[in-house]
Amino acid sequence: MGTLLAAAYSISRMEEWKRKAHMATHQFIFELRLVATGLSLNDDEQLCRLIDAFGEDTTVAGGPEAGELSLLLDAEDPLTAALEAIAALHRVAPEVQVRRVDEDLVAIPDITVRIGRTRENVRQMADGTRGPGSFPPPVGIVGDAIRVWRWADIEPWLREHARYDFPTRPLPVTVLDTLNACLSNPSWRLVTSSAGSWEGHLDVSSPLPLRVTQGKALAVPRAGWSPVEVPSGGGDVAA
Repeated sequence: MGTLLAAAYSISRMEEWKRKAHMATHQFIFELRLVATGLSLNDDEQLCRLIDAFGEDTTVAGGPEAGELSLLLDAEDPLTAALEAIAALHRVAPEVQVRRVDEDLVAIPDITVRIGRTRENVRQMADGTRGPGSFPPPVGIVGDAIRVWRWADIEPWLREHARYDFPTRPLPVTVLDTLNACLSNPSWRLVTSSAGSWEGHLDVSSPLPLRVTQGKALAVPRAGWSPVEVPSGGGDVAA
């Protein structure tokens, strides 16, 4: 019975996501999955703060030592939206510390569940013996020769070649890489002002260049990293 209830809840939530995607301000709804410490499944007050800030689709899994916070972003620019969400999280729940963005790794059994096909069917697509070929290569092999992919790598392929219309989209790979590069750099952090705006702050020794646009600062890693100064009047900074 528990499995049936879980399945019914999953279907109900997917239908709700589809409805919200249809009503979205922008064209897409992205899912941001943050791995963080300080999350608690038993802290109702914390959960209320998170839902008030990010909406009723906010979900928390795990515990204080290894928790995951999942948010939906109705956004045209997923990088800016993700940075704004992380900054908002710092404001409403300072006890929660974001460690990284989850890359949502999937193996063939996970893919079969998400797209409703058999394992053999998915394996054939991955091997190039079914479909148009060009299936994205796995990011690694674990255990007994188990291939794993980032969902952000294969979701666009499934959407283009297998005509899947998923209710939400993963953050693009470039956005994932940028966010995790920023979050893994000890000299990069987000600070909030009294007015509620946000900016990225980097020490001058930071290897991450900074792009400042309309009063907002984004840390953007690219080739040829070098220290930069943050201009007081805004504008773009080229490393």
